[in-house]
Amino acid sequence: MTSVKGSSIAILFVLLTVSCASELVPEAPPSELWHLSDFLDEGFNNQDLSIITEGEPSVVSSPFGKSVVFDGDGDRFLVSASPLHGAEQFTVEMLFKPNNAFPDNHDPRIVHIESPDNGKRRFVLEARINKAGEWYFDAFIMSEQQRLPLIDEKLVHTTGEWHHVAVTYGAGMFTTFVDGKKELSEKFNYHPLPKNTQISIGSRMNKIHWFNGEIASLAYTHAVLDADQMPLLALLRNHQAQLSSSASEANGSH
Repeated sequence: MTSVKGSSIAILFVLLTVSCASELVPEAPPSELWHLSDFLDEGFNNQDLSIITEGEPSVVSSPFGKSVVFDGDGDRFLVSASPLHGAEQFTVEMLFKPNNAFPDNHDPRIVHIESPDNGKRRFVLEARINKAGEWYFDAFIMSEQQRLPLIDEKLVHTTGEWHHVAVTYGAGMFTTFVDGKKELSEKFNYHPLPKNTQISIGSRMNKIHWFNGEIASLAYTHAVLDADQMPLLALLRNHQAQLSSSASEANGSH
């Protein structure tokens, strides 16, 4: 995990160039790229972040190197950081794998960004899990003048698999994407978040609505990216292509 000034951005672009040559790489790197497994590395040191670990989130192997498992019962990171400070337009991405945790964890707040000095400016990445064990995306943004949830229970996806979600804001529009497909978009009068923001990863800020599943990475970019420009989406598509290739080879061997 590092800011754009660190070496992991360069490593990410090497990986994308080598393994995802067919994908478009963003014109500019993310302003912040967080690999959550780094938060549990004793040697990790980033003076721009203050990280409190609650519960026992754990590191496991994933198709993207490593990810962090959240048990839905007290596991979270509380990060003092301001990756969206000063951004009048932005893209936020997440690579995650939600478990079928209905009904206990059916409405997790996965990433909650808010200033302790102004709770009326808020940004949240959420999911909803239905009785069929499917999930649908819910992105919520709030200012002093407006509250806007983007959610549609008909736009369902599979649990227990890796997915990419993203939200963009620019030109007065707040838009959501799942696995590179645009889902919802509405007008919103955005007020930038202040510098002293906190980010709860794994639950709502006040320790309810816990997430059960895995998160690999988060990326924050101070620009509106098209789906084909999103770096974390390129990693997911490469993983899906490898799965498809392996399945084709297996079928061809019979």
